[in-house]
Amino acid sequence: MFFVLLCICIRRISEDDTDRVCGFTQSVVCELADFARQLTKQALRKPVVERLAARQDEEAENVVNFLTTDSVQRALGCYLESLRKPKH
Repeated sequence: MFFVLLCICIRRISEDDTDRVCGFTQSVVCELADFARQLTKQALRKPVVERLAARQDEEAENVVNFLTTDSVQRALGCYLESLRKPKH
């Protein structure tokens, strides 16, 4: 779509209209870029969101199991202890 729009604008440009046509083209491209970015983000995130939603209970259990391991609990305990110490 962008290429077609660009070709149409290039065909219409005369030396007198260059600034006007380029300004218009830039505004259209900027609007398309924002919309395309939104669509791309949605398309890239969709499979991950669907997978997590389908396995929500299993994912929650995995997180809880990880957080309750001894090594993670020790690391969290050290971190919390460091927060309690006064800063100099």
